Amino acid sequence: MGMFDTVRIEGLKLKAPREVTSFLSKNNVELPADFQTKDLENAMGTYIIKKNNQIYVERYVPTGKKVACNDFFSTWTDNRSFVERLYYKCKYRKIDRKQSRLVPEMKKVEKKSDISSVFNFYTYEEVAGRHLDLEYTAEAIRGKIKRIKLTKWEIESESAAKKRKAEREIFDRKMLESFEARNKFKSQWYYPALKEIYNPVVLFTKLAIQGTCNFIVKQTYRWHGI
Repeated sequence: MGMFDTVRIEGLKLKAPREVTSFLSKNNVELPADFQTKDLENAMGTYIIKKNNQIYVERYVPTGKKVACNDFFSTWTDNRSFVERLYYKCKYRKIDRKQSRLVPEMKKVEKKSDISSVFNFYTYEEVAGRHLDLEYTAEAIRGKIKRIKLTKWEIESESAAKKRKAEREIFDRKMLESFEARNKFKSQWYYPALKEIYNPVVLFTKLAIQGTCNFIVKQTYRWHGI
């Protein structure tokens, strides 16, 4: 599906039909403020529409300081074979881990945007067990919102919600049974007996194929005088 951006409404009141406002009020829920869009950068950024109709975009800028870097994989369990772990440890032994522990500190700031675009933003969330679907179209000129129009809305019926939940429960149960069977097989046969043989064979076969392909490509470029 690709990446998307977040559109956040701050201080600006969006219009919604009476059916939607009554449904939200009945369940003590406010109109959503966070929406998604695929019509802007598609880089998982955040655009904020303020009360004065000005659009801001969140950016990260360096502070000039260094902070400790938390290893993303520090809590992961390494299930690779001994040969595979040894191979990569030898391959990357020259990396200075002490220097890589410090990274530039970044802070989040809001900057005025100067976009001129017509874009849709939407939300699809669950309220009291039923899905609420809202979609708006906004027109922006040089970073200012000129108009916002509701283009789509839908509240899931109670019967459709019950059917969806029943289908979801069946799906989740089948997936759980599948994972349990797979984990049982791996714990009984794969990890105790096959991992130390199968993983290295696959790894070094892949590396051999990649090396051969790279060699052929280099030779082909050389023949063509590139």
